[in-house]
Amino acid sequence: MINVEVLKRIVPTVAPAMTVWAETMERSALEKGAALDSLQWRDALRVGVKRPEKVRVIYVDDLPHPNTELTLLAKEIGILTEQTDGITFGYGIFIKNNLPDVKRRLIHQLAHVCQYERLGDMRIFVREYVQCCLDFGYAHSPFELEAEARTQEVLADFHTAMKPCPCED
Repeated sequence: MINVEVLKRIVPTVAPAMTVWAETMERSALEKGAALDSLQWRDALRVGVKRPEKVRVIYVDDLPHPNTELTLLAKEIGILTEQTDGITFGYGIFIKNNLPDVKRRLIHQLAHVCQYERLGDMRIFVREYVQCCLDFGYAHSPFELEAEARTQEVLADFHTAMKPCPCED
């Protein structure tokens, strides 16, 4: 494992390549991905996505990886590991096939779309996201904590709505 301080020195030099890869992946998803269905659209709005009509989702056996150097860096940062089951690039979402709880994963990724919309630019999003992962660790990054909190809120609303109404006597 590479020291975090070393990673912090490396990242600015590779950030442009990371951004180009992210933009390429977003274009691929926008061209080949499926639009959100009505329930997913509703979840997107609940999570805070302003333009759900732009979101496209691709279900894949393996998540896309950049070149070898960027893949190693992404693994070191914690962004793209063997446990990663979804990744978002702007309005493009890639999710692994056959997940036990795809709704949860999609909502989490939609929260990242919301974050991207808030920052408004791929270059800024990549820089901020990676910097937070380096500063706080992937699992404690404000981006990941916010996405998880929004996921929990949407799922709680969903489960509350699914409860049967109490019978009146």
